[in-house]
Parts: sequence; C-alpha cells; structure tokens
Amino acid sequence: MKLLDSLRDRLAAKIAESDRLRDAESLLPLLAKLRRQVSAMDGGTIPENAQREVLSRFWDEKRIESFKDARIVAFGLAVSAKPNGLSILEDSERFGLAIAAIDQWNDNARAFSRCYLGLTSSFFAYNRASATDVAAKNLENLREYLGNRISAIGDTDNPPRWVQLLRAHPELLTARPCGILAREHTDEYIDELRANLRIDNASWFSEELFIARIEAACEQDDAAFVTSLPNLIEHVRSNLMLHHRGLGLILNRYAEGSSFPLHVELRQHAVFEWGNPWLPGDIPKWGFVNTAARGMLSDWLKLEFIESFFTLLSEDGQSDPRRMNFWRHYVPAIKDIRFALGSDAWYSHAKDLVQLKKRAAGLTIVLHAASPTNNAFIMTIHGHVVVEFSGRANATYIYKNDGALPFDATRPVQTTKNAANSLKNDACELRLRHQDGILGFPFWENMFAYNLEHHCGIAATSEQATRSRTYRTLPQQAVVRESTASYQADSGADWSKVTFSNSALARLATEYGLTIEDKRTKGGNLWVRNLKVGFAVAEILRKWGFRFKRDAGWWLV
Repeated sequence: MKLLDSLRDRLAAKIAESDRLRDAESLLPLLAKLRRQVSAMDGGTIPENAQREVLSRFWDEKRIESFKDARIVAFGLAVSAKPNGLSILEDSERFGLAIAAIDQWNDNARAFSRCYLGLTSSFFAYNRASATDVAAKNLENLREYLGNRISAIGDTDNPPRWVQLLRAHPELLTARPCGILAREHTDEYIDELRANLRIDNASWFSEELFIARIEAACEQDDAAFVTSLPNLIEHVRSNLMLHHRGLGLILNRYAEGSSFPLHVELRQHAVFEWGNPWLPGDIPKWGFVNTAARGMLSDWLKLEFIESFFTLLSEDGQSDPRRMNFWRHYVPAIKDIRFALGSDAWYSHAKDLVQLKKRAAGLTIVLHAASPTNNAFIMTIHGHVVVEFSGRANATYIYKNDGALPFDATRPVQTTKNAANSLKNDACELRLRHQDGILGFPFWENMFAYNLEHHCGIAATSEQATRSRTYRTLPQQAVVRESTASYQADSGADWSKVTFSNSALARLATEYGLTIEDKRTKGGNLWVRNLKVGFAVAEILRKWGFRFKRDAGWWLV
C-alpha cells in the first residue's frame, strides 16, 4: 500500500508541473506584446516639467539650441507652451521656426528619427475638431512634411518597428488614414501600431478608425452588409461621441439596398435619437442622413403608425388587418400623419401605447367623441386629407386640402357632425364606408381605390395593391360620391315618393345592383351604365330626369 501511495503522489506532482508549464505557455503572447510596447517607448517618456520648461523657452526666444530641446519641442507641438496659452501648432511663426530647426538634424538619421517620431506623435495628438484656421493649416503642412521626410528616418538595414509600420502604411499621412487598417488588419495589429507611433486613445485617430470600420462594412456587397449589421449597430452604440455620424452612414447604406426589408431595430433606434423624420421641428436632427435614407425612415414610421392605429387603437380591441393592409399600399404618397386620441388612449399607461405616443410626439391631439375608445387617424395624401376612425362603423371622410378644411388638426377635435373643429363635416369631398358588395364592387377596397384614384388622383404605390382584391383593375365601375346620408340599402322604400339625390341614387344602386359613373366633375354627365333594368327602375330614373342612350345607358346632366 505504501508503494501505491508513493506512486500516486509522484503522478500528482507531475500533473501539477505540467499545468504550470501550460499556464506559462499561455502567457507568451502577452509577454511578446509587452516587449513590443516597451521597445516602442524609444527612450522613455519626457518629464512634464522638463517639457514645459523647454517649450516656454522656445516660445519666448524662438530658437532651439540643442538636439535634446529639438526632440522635446517635436513631441510638444500640440502642448500649450504657457499655462492656458497656445500651442506651437496654433502659431504660424513659431511652428515654421520649430520645423526649420528640427529639419537641421535630417543628416543624422538616428537623431532625426527620434525627432520625427515626436512630430508624428504631435500630429496624432492635436485635437483637430477644435482646430483654428491657423492650426488646421499647420497640421496640413506637418502632414506634408512628414510624408516628404519619411525616407530619412531609421537605419536602412534594420529600421525600428515604428518606422517599419509607418512605411507599411503611408495612408496614415493622407486624408483617409484608417481605411486600409479597418478593412485588412486585426485589433491586435492596430494596437501594436498605436503603441509604436505613440497614438493614445484621446487621439483623433480613434475617431477616424471608428468611422473607417463602419465605412468598410458599408462598402461590402448587400449580403455581407446585412450579415454584419447586428455587430455594426452595436459598434455604433459603443461610441457616444460618434454615434450619430455612424448611424447616418449605416442608414444611408441601407437605403441603397436593392431589396432590403423594413428593419425594425434601425427604425426604432433612429426615431429614438432624432425624432420624426418629416416633422419640421425634428428635420434638422436628421442632417446625418441623405434624402433617400430620410425618405426610407419616413415610410417605415408611417407604416408603423398605420399598423399601430389598426391594432393598438382599434375601438373594439380587435385588430383590423383589411384596413391596415389597404392603407399600407399608400405609404409613399402620405405626406403627414396625425393621431386624434380619445380619452382612453390619451390617458392610457399601457406599455405599447406609451411607447407609441413617445414615437408620435408632436403628432397627437385630443379627440372629443361620444365613445372614449374612439380614435382618429388623419393622413395628408397629395392634395387631400383622409380621416379614418378606429370604430369600424364610422365612414372614412376625405377632404380637399385647399386651405378650407373644416378642422384644425393641431388642436383638439371632435366627432359631432358639422360642429366646430369636427372631423365629420358635410364639406367632405367623399365619404366612403367599409362595406363589401355595394355599387357593383365585390369589396370595399375596390370602391376606395377607385374613388381615391379617379376623384382624388391618388393611386396606390405598392405593386401588391393590384393583387388579391384587384384594387385598381375595375373598368366601367364607379361609385357616386356619398353625401351625408347612409349607403345602406332601403329595400322597403316607396321609390315613387323619393326625390333625386346622390344618396338616393346610391341606395337604388345598392338595392338593384346598378353601376354608376359620375363624370360631372370633369364636365360630363352622371351615368347609370346598365343597359337592361326592370320597368320599376326605369320609371324611377325617368322621374328623376334620366334619359336613355342606346349602347351607353342612362344619363343625367
């Protein structure tokens, strides 16, 4: 047993020694990285007091006496020479004198290299975002100088690592310094470059690299770009300073996609940051995107509002997919959207409604209605204003947007017919009901689409609108524009006692399946296109003043 115990202890010791070796091997890459960073220090840092003393002396005397001072000035071009004073880069005369003095050392490759590294460090250290005109010009001159003198630095046979890296990346001294790095190199490689060139995290280089990575992703083909989008969005969120610029680049690229679908996360994120893309007060916030991208976001937000109205704000709590699907085909034609909210929705603390009201900030008004659950959806489409109500029994009111609307959608409105600031008014151009099978139309969608196109000049802009219910392909079928009366059939009516009106003709057409075409707005006649009608209908039409024309139907001036 003692022999077995001894063997067990020896095996345990060997295993422990093996684990330690493996742990040591795992540290080798880190040790190599630390060695590279130490070698990049090139003689260590310059004490702050010494740097201040040399810079102050140069500022006053405008000359450099020694190589030591030249190196300190090279590293200190972006540092205030006096407490709360200007830096050398912000003074035209002193900047020129400093470069001229440092350039005197270019015959000594080793000495000049140390000054050149200082100039490079100053070039990356200066805050370009707050540069004065003088500083901007000096920075440009410094960039040109560094590019012209790059061949004078380092040993020819064995140049230091920072020289190797700078020569490998001459684009660092161009207008797009980080494009190649962002596309072709790893974070570890870039960290090494930054350490060797003394580029700290506060440098403008960090901002350029951040944007360059987004630009590199946006330069990919559509498939690769979409695949990288989740990581790209997270990348943008990680930088508060450049967040807006980065988001703008992503949205501009997304708007270029040939068949990209609506992207919910991009929509929510952009609207949260910049507000409503068509609301005048919010439009200046959208300066980071082009016209196409803002139009895309506008359509996305309009579509969300349409979907929300016919789901979250439906009066009976049940979604209304038919109305939602109908109006979504008109989204690109919609110029403005407003919500008129009944008391239930206005004061609701339901999470979905609270979020909707936040996204619709500036677009909501109070609706005074008999039912607290009723809401209204007001759309401006070309030269018309369309009012839909959440209650399905309500008709859709369509008004000409000619400056004489009977209501003002910027203040509380009501639904009492013809009352002050009411959404329901006899001044409407059209009043249409969501009722199938009337006036020769199989579905109400057909009737709406025909009237919108032929009476209002508003055509559906989605190809899907021509499918399913054939919204626009109904030749020789029209509807009479409804007055304030109902479209409901009155099968028990005594037609001999009914006088002519548009609503009376609509009821007659509903009861007897007549096809009506109204050309009066274009200088034509009112037509009943049926060539064969019963004796009773013919008598009613004659009483109302209609005349019959062979092969055309009944007409009235």
